[in-house]
Amino acid sequence: MELQMCDKSLNLKKSEYLRNRFLIILEERRPGYTYYELLVFLSNVVGALYMVTRKLAEAEINILMGMHTHHKEEGIWISFIEVPESVSVEKTLEEISSLNVVSGLKYQKMERADIFDKFLFPLSLFDRRMVAITDYMYHSLKKAIMDVLKSGGETMMYMQGQSLGEGAINVFKERFREELTSEEDALHLVKDTFRAFGWGIIEFQGINPRAKTGSIIIDESMEYTESSKIKCHFLRGLVTGALRKIFNDETIKLVEVKCKSEGAPYCEFQFV
Repeated sequence: MELQMCDKSLNLKKSEYLRNRFLIILEERRPGYTYYELLVFLSNVVGALYMVTRKLAEAEINILMGMHTHHKEEGIWISFIEVPESVSVEKTLEEISSLNVVSGLKYQKMERADIFDKFLFPLSLFDRRMVAITDYMYHSLKKAIMDVLKSGGETMMYMQGQSLGEGAINVFKERFREELTSEEDALHLVKDTFRAFGWGIIEFQGINPRAKTGSIIIDESMEYTESSKIKCHFLRGLVTGALRKIFNDETIKLVEVKCKSEGAPYCEFQFV
């Protein structure tokens, strides 16, 4: 097996990215097994999670997926487990709860119609609530706006994106004041944010907003859909707003010179 250390640039190909399962979801199930969700509160020390998972392995209980995080001095582990019908899950969970690294344990049987986790609400990033919508939901909202407002809908989508871009950079600058010490740092964070939020894979190619040179490439744009030829007005506004705050220049404007919705392999924006 090859062991590979990734450097900071980490320019992966599209096929190399793993799907981000953002929400904890129980999908496929097998006959002969019962399914549960666990919520375990742990000491935030080395080896605590190992002690819990070892107990599950000893009982031949399979861990399907989950999330491990921490709050202050306490670790929190949430997971879906697959339990053979011949195994007593209660006995195993009692053993886990008696571990000196475990301060609390809750569990919930997942019935046939139970898909989503039971313990998490709401989705959040840092200290802000998040709302998740699928691409289908987004395109439905966008289509409704465009159908009613026509060309005015393009302006509305652009302005909404611009407001989001400006607001996001303001939040980032405040929260990561020590980390964002340069324009390059801020652009790097924008790239990571685009990928993490599913907006697209963005690249800044030799950009100099003051000289109006360079290009912004967005692959896998969230606004692309085979059923529409509408350009990426929302993302154009979002990137414009972000760049205005990063470079402290309210005159920055972008035009979309290539769009995947019009048959191009990717979306490209340039300065005007």
